[in-house]
Parts: sequence; structure tokens; C-alpha cells
Amino acid sequence: MKHAHVLVLALAVAVYCVPAFAQHGHITHSRINNGSSSSSTHQRTMDQQLSKNTRLSSKIQTLTGIDAPKACDGFKNLGQCVAAAHVSKNLGISFDCQANSKKETKKGTQQADQDLRDSSNS
Repeated sequence: MKHAHVLVLALAVAVYCVPAFAQHGHITHSRINNGSSSSSTHQRTMDQQLSKNTRLSSKIQTLTGIDAPKACDGFKNLGQCVAAAHVSKNLGISFDCQANSKKETKKGTQQADQDLRDSSNS
């Protein structure tokens, strides 16, 4: 049971942190856009970026099992989508599962706190 709690907490933290990693330059707009400037990236929609960058589009589809434009629908930027695709693949979870990351993080933290209290009372 404790392993399930740890897994849920790890998943919640990973999902919660994906936007932060994507926004801090781990996946840069210029690399995603095959070397073009980041200002041009902001002027195109995510679908336009994916149709121009077929290599990245194919990679997203391979990671998620979903057509890249559909997989990236709802993300603020392409970096977040790519990062989430990798997290999903790395953790072995379905990419299309949706979770409220704040709620799950809070729940996982509460469960971990309870586990720690229970283990110190033994």
C-alpha cells in the first residue's frame, strides 16, 4: 500500500512540475523549431509548429500513441507537451489520462504525512 502512495505522489509531483521544466528552457523554442528564432514560434499555432516540424510531431506520436496535434491540445506551449509525453513514457502511464495535479499533489502529500506518522508510532 505504501508503494502505491509513493507512486501516486511521484506521479502528481511529476505532472505538477512538467510546466515548470518546460518554461525554464529545458526544451527551448529554437530547438523545437529547428533553429528558427523563438519570436517566430510565438506567432505560429502549435498545430503549425507541428506540421512544420514533422520529426518532432512523429516523436510525440511515438511517445504518446496519439496524433501529435491531438496530444498537444490543451497545453500552453509545445515544450510542455513534449515534456509531458516524456514523463508519461518514463513512468509507464497512459498519456491521455487526465488528473488534477494540484489536488493529487495535496492528496499524495497528506497520504505521505500519514504514512510517516504511522511509521513513527510503531
